[in-house]
Amino acid sequence: MISKILETSEKALGPPPCQYVAVAVGSVARGEVSPYSNLEYMFIIESEERRDYFNRLALDRYFRFANLGEIPLKYALITAL
Repeated sequence: MISKILETSEKALGPPPCQYVAVAVGSVARGEVSPYSNLEYMFIIESEERRDYFNRLALDRYFRFANLGEIPLKYALITAL
């Protein structure tokens, strides 16, 4: 499911500017995920200079999960919408 949401976000933002991998952490990585688990992951990116794209990718992904009722908005550290 996470990879499908990332694919959808990439289609919306355009192709990534460098190679990267999204790595699951927390309960997903431990194989202990449940229906109400939060979905934590991180990006490992090839080039720090391309960080802005991945910030936008993470934000787009956040809103896609938020629409599923998964994540409270306060955790996105957004000061204004």
